[in-house]
Amino acid sequence: MGYIEEIQLLMKKNAIWDDNFQIKPNKNIRGQSVSYFIYNSLNETKYIVKFFDFLKDVTIPDDVNIEGCDSVEEIIDILFSSEDFMDDIDRISEFIYYRKRSFIRYI
Repeated sequence: MGYIEEIQLLMKKNAIWDDNFQIKPNKNIRGQSVSYFIYNSLNETKYIVKFFDFLKDVTIPDDVNIEGCDSVEEIIDILFSSEDFMDDIDRISEFIYYRKRSFIRYI
């Protein structure tokens, strides 16, 4: 499922979707997030949706499979259970740095 379908699904679940809405990606993609604008029939911005990829810049070991994880916490658990990851202090420091930076930017 792509971001646009996910946005529609979430908005429908929360009863804020209108069939006249249009979802358009922000062309100015930077950093660890992807943004979408939701316009009404008058082409007015009604919502902004932002997806954060907290682990975008983290090097993940080849033997670690994070497909199917539903949350950042699940990914963290899998990463920290990997022997390759735990043996590499630079990788742990990198992970903590990007995690902290992402959290601060999210707030």
